[in-house]
Amino acid sequence: MDWLPYPANARELLERDGVLNLTDVIETEFEKHGVHAFGDAAGFKDLPLKLIYEPDSSLVGDLRIRYPRKAKARVGIQLKASSPIRTYPHMGEVIFMLAEKGIEVVIFAEPHSVIIERPHPLITNASADALDMEDSVALAGLCDCLIAPDSSFVHFGCAINVPTIGLYGSFSYSIRRTEGHPDNYFIEAKGECSPCNHHGHGGEAWPSHGPCKRSGFCNVLAGIPAERVARKAIQICKA
Repeated sequence: MDWLPYPANARELLERDGVLNLTDVIETEFEKHGVHAFGDAAGFKDLPLKLIYEPDSSLVGDLRIRYPRKAKARVGIQLKASSPIRTYPHMGEVIFMLAEKGIEVVIFAEPHSVIIERPHPLITNASADALDMEDSVALAGLCDCLIAPDSSFVHFGCAINVPTIGLYGSFSYSIRRTEGHPDNYFIEAKGECSPCNHHGHGGEAWPSHGPCKRSGFCNVLAGIPAERVARKAIQICKA
């Protein structure tokens, strides 16, 4: 089995014995967990919801030297999800709230995609170093807590057993969660339009009739106060 880029080249499709199309599998499923929905479509039943990943020890040692701690506590934050509708619009506020409390914050994002307008000695911009995914996950393992929107770092945090705070709005936490650390904490925002299960249908970032199409962000996610997220991270770091 291999993965083809989208849109797929017709010649590559014809070279395969079969093609499994997972489009709209999770977008149309509001009760079954996404892993099980994908598994059912592919013919696999009762797939486990626990991930296990152990970064290379030599890589971890190298990153420990390259990124020495600036404070007693360190929180890693995935700044954006791959889709804007799953991106938490107040993450910048959370970052500065934690830094002002004396907690180091490591920002994870696409390489060179983040410019910090207000530099702070406790804010580390890992995006500036163009880390690949393996490096990023290893560095995340050196954090006391991770904060992420409904995206990859929630799952990586669970896989490497780091306490993780996940933020959900357009999808329900119950069909997206990954089993992990006992201190994991998932905040699911509620609203009249959620969950919408919108995942970028047809390249559209927002549902055609949703308030987010006008505002440019998920209005439901925006209802989660930054103070609540920061407070929970501080609580985890003190545990």
